[in-house]
Amino acid sequence: MGELFQLHIATELAPIVSLPPTSILPFIERNRRPFKEPGQFTLPVAKLISLYRQDPETKCSHSNLTPAALAASIASRWVPTSHVRAVTATSDHLSFHVDSRLFISSILGAVRSGELSRPEKSRNHSAIVEREEEVVIEFDFPNIGQVFSSRYWRSLAVAAFVERCCKLRSQNGKLRCKIGIWNKHTEILLLACQRNGFEDGPYTPLVLHKNFERTLEDITTNPTLLLRSKKLLYDLYCGIPAIVEMWSRAWEAWRDSFAPVLERMGISGQLETDELICKDRVDRFLTFLQEAGLLKPGRNAGEQIVDLRDWQLGTALLMTGDGVPTQVLVDAVISMERGECHVSKTYVVAEIGRQYSFQQSRKLVELVESGIHDLIDAPFGKIYDMDMRTSEPVLSPEPYLNCAKMYMEDIMREKESSIGEHVENELVTQNNAPDMIGLTALLFQTYQPRRTKNFSYNWSRIVSNESDIGVYIQYTHARLASVLCHAPPPNPEVDITPLLSTPIPLALVSKLSRYPHVLFTTLNTHDPSVLVTYLVELSREVGSCLSGIRVKGQSNEVKEARAELVRAIQTVISWGLSLLGVKGVDRM
Repeated sequence: MGELFQLHIATELAPIVSLPPTSILPFIERNRRPFKEPGQFTLPVAKLISLYRQDPETKCSHSNLTPAALAASIASRWVPTSHVRAVTATSDHLSFHVDSRLFISSILGAVRSGELSRPEKSRNHSAIVEREEEVVIEFDFPNIGQVFSSRYWRSLAVAAFVERCCKLRSQNGKLRCKIGIWNKHTEILLLACQRNGFEDGPYTPLVLHKNFERTLEDITTNPTLLLRSKKLLYDLYCGIPAIVEMWSRAWEAWRDSFAPVLERMGISGQLETDELICKDRVDRFLTFLQEAGLLKPGRNAGEQIVDLRDWQLGTALLMTGDGVPTQVLVDAVISMERGECHVSKTYVVAEIGRQYSFQQSRKLVELVESGIHDLIDAPFGKIYDMDMRTSEPVLSPEPYLNCAKMYMEDIMREKESSIGEHVENELVTQNNAPDMIGLTALLFQTYQPRRTKNFSYNWSRIVSNESDIGVYIQYTHARLASVLCHAPPPNPEVDITPLLSTPIPLALVSKLSRYPHVLFTTLNTHDPSVLVTYLVELSREVGSCLSGIRVKGQSNEVKEARAELVRAIQTVISWGLSLLGVKGVDRM
């Protein structure tokens, strides 16, 4: 593992620079440009100078030198070791040249054992937890009957990524969609179900949506219907069995319609929501606020508020004049009860600009000092130009997936026809390859920008031949699988001497050695763009030097050594794709 070499460098460098190894270790980095810069590890000398300034008591014969002069001085005093054969000064950096044979063997061995798939520094950092924790990932989702938009697509994609990160951290993550029950949308939906005789069904998303739209038009000209809708929402809040049953049937049908789509996206389990809280649970929380002297009457009759201006959070409306709780109060009640049920963390995945109510809810839980647990904000930016225009309303992610799949099927058929008519059509249907490649293209363009960045979605990029898209990563995975078709079976005792004859294998292994650091950063920021950038860089380098790692037509010794390297690269790409929610394809 790379950490072994970093620790060795820090230990050997400590007496030369008169600093403890623990101070030096955090600044020793893997070389991110192994093809253009020498050495597998680098150290910015400016970091050493900053350490000298922090501790004026440190005396060193060259502590007053310029960064370039200090780098040259340290390089001249380095004595070759079993791990690091040489050190060179490059401007104001030190480049450490490790023993190639030992370095390649250790990294390939770490891939075989799975050790490379562990986040770097996990032994003393929160990237990995020692015991299983219960966590909840909340994300925005359309209420029953609402159309599905690009905001919900990114919310679902980010929430699914956070859940996979939690699993990698040994946390038991549960997805919970926040659909916003206590609002006018639910009022009208309940009225639509009652007016159309849906107390006992049938329910389908399209029927629910159309009846909602029709009822919305009627309610604008009929005040009586408006009062009926408000009464139905209040009855739902009070737990009237008939109304709760009607809502539950609608929600179950809505949720079940998403099950096959979520399965295509690699999201396990069913959507859950616990927003249907009863009056007793809300009254309990309001009692806590009342006892703390925080609850106050609002401007209108029946309204209840809490003044949070001392924390720059304005005034939080908790109960409307109709006697129904607001989303702020509902989220606070749920957060308190989760803490009491030993849920350790709640990740709130919400679009930037929509976090204000979440911050108010978090403050309310802190003020009542009951059931406090970690509430972690995971905001995301907006997506423009992704929404689809179809004859029927878009009620799920399925049209997005189908559109991407159709693009892939058309391209694959076109490629096959250009090869020759005798080629069978098996690739188009084999192992659901078009569906998986289309999903990869969708997710990569969603994950590629920083999570908090707004960006415009470009559907044409799905079918482009650029090297920074998901299709190219899958293509690299398939090319490596093609190379392995001519390779011998895995051999842990393989002689890697043939890999030392050119710089290509060492540079590729150096890139592989960065994976734990990339994984560490990804898990702690919950930002998939870090991982996407790494996979793009790795795939580009593989594409530029694939001829140097081919196994077909080589001697047996070269075949075995190169096959081990190709197998390791493909494994790391598979790990990365899996964390992004897709599987690598072997043919395309």
